[in-house]
Amino acid sequence: MQARAKIPARGRPAARARRAPRAALRPGGPTSRLAWFRQIFSQLPSGVMLFDRAARLREANPAARAALALSSVRGQQAEQVFGAADMQENDGRILGRATELLRQALDEGRSWQRKVLAYTTPAGEARVLGLTFSPLREAGVVTGLLCLLTDLTAIRRLEAELRRRQSLALLGEMAAGMAHEFKNSLATISGYAELVHQHLCDAEGREHNQKILQQIQSLSEVTSEFLAFARPPAVEAERVPLDRLLRECIESTRMQRLAPVHFEIQNGFPDVWGDELLLQRAFLNLLRNACEAIAETERPGTVRLWSASTEEGRVNVFIEDTGGGIDPALQEKMFVPFFTTKPQGVGLGLALAHKFIGALDGSLALARAEAGATTFVINLRQAGAEPAPRPAAKISSGR
Repeated sequence: MQARAKIPARGRPAARARRAPRAALRPGGPTSRLAWFRQIFSQLPSGVMLFDRAARLREANPAARAALALSSVRGQQAEQVFGAADMQENDGRILGRATELLRQALDEGRSWQRKVLAYTTPAGEARVLGLTFSPLREAGVVTGLLCLLTDLTAIRRLEAELRRRQSLALLGEMAAGMAHEFKNSLATISGYAELVHQHLCDAEGREHNQKILQQIQSLSEVTSEFLAFARPPAVEAERVPLDRLLRECIESTRMQRLAPVHFEIQNGFPDVWGDELLLQRAFLNLLRNACEAIAETERPGTVRLWSASTEEGRVNVFIEDTGGGIDPALQEKMFVPFFTTKPQGVGLGLALAHKFIGALDGSLALARAEAGATTFVINLRQAGAEPAPRPAAKISSGR
């Protein structure tokens, strides 16, 4: 009897092929399992940190280091990682220093779920981080603590922007009519004051009446600015030579002699799509704000401007001044109309700049706010290719 050739079972190679990917995902021995978990740990989009029983950081994935803006944190104590940052409820109520609550979680085995960390990076940037502390136990004893971090800064900014827009919509709808009537009344008062001025004979009376006319003019200008803010701006989109426009705005600001300021343009600016009049008004307000910030320091200062192209055909324009900075507690109110810290300020300059740039499919934000380096960034839609960078042009002015 002849021996038959051994034939492989039908479908066996395909079955092995189907099992192969699943087997590749399954960790092997202790060493390979550790490497496998470390790979997952490093790829997580949320920040993960592991503290030991002595509140010393043992592990931190890249997302955690990015959220904290720290290049190396391994081996540091909790105080070195979180600094003086406070942990808060979502409604803003302060629970205490994050480091104190972390040690409390280690000592008492208490969890803190979905809290908020008001964190400031080493570079001075304010961030809002979602925070969870979960103690780790072995045989019922706390041996360490797992900390989860999520960067909520962008979300909180969007929420604040939404609230601001809603409140401004109501404010504009209610006040636009009132401001219009107020402006009409001022025009009537001004007309009568002009008539009185013509019939006054004594110099003292004419001087007092002139002061009345000046105050009427000042109130009329404020009312006009408010109406410009309350009404949707009429936009005429066109290609705008931003380099020329900014240099003209600098020259106009320099002529106002608001402070002993040294203007510096660090590179050229590309053409953008927008409304030239609205862009001019926005940049004039921003430059005036920068000069007034320097004036408050009572010493000479510098206003720097530069640009950087971004993805998707847009450009960032940076305006930095060497003034006294902005208090972190006031930064969320900067673009709110009539909010000002200046004794003679009206509080409409930044609000108008924010509105005009937003109407041009752009954005205005505070990039940095420390003393000596307050920087605003304006994002606009670029028109065509960016021109070659120019040498630094310096325009000086003195009081």
